[in-house]
Amino acid sequence: MNKRLVQAKLKTMLARYEKGGRGDHESKFNINRDKFVVEYKGRESVLPRKEFEILNLLYYNRGKVLNREQIKEEIWTKSDKHVNARTVDVHIKNIRELIGQRFIKTIKGVGYKFNEI
Repeated sequence: MNKRLVQAKLKTMLARYEKGGRGDHESKFNINRDKFVVEYKGRESVLPRKEFEILNLLYYNRGKVLNREQIKEEIWTKSDKHVNARTVDVHIKNIRELIGQRFIKTIKGVGYKFNEI
């Protein structure tokens, strides 16, 4: 799946949630894509771009496990040859430090998924 298609799907899903669907309002977890800010229970965290994109990808694919390679392909372009699958691990670690450990679950030998709140 290419990056533009994912972005279009995310935009559609976000519009659905903003109209009162399940998700952001019920969980009090909000991703502000304009400011690259994540809000949870009144606490705001600003994430660097790539980490924000990873969190956004995992959040809107809740219930689905994404492996490192899938995350890498969605977030980085083909021209980013220096990026390997372990780079994803470092970014996941940084995200957890900013927003807490409970939100992203490691599925050993498979990948990562966003924990339902």
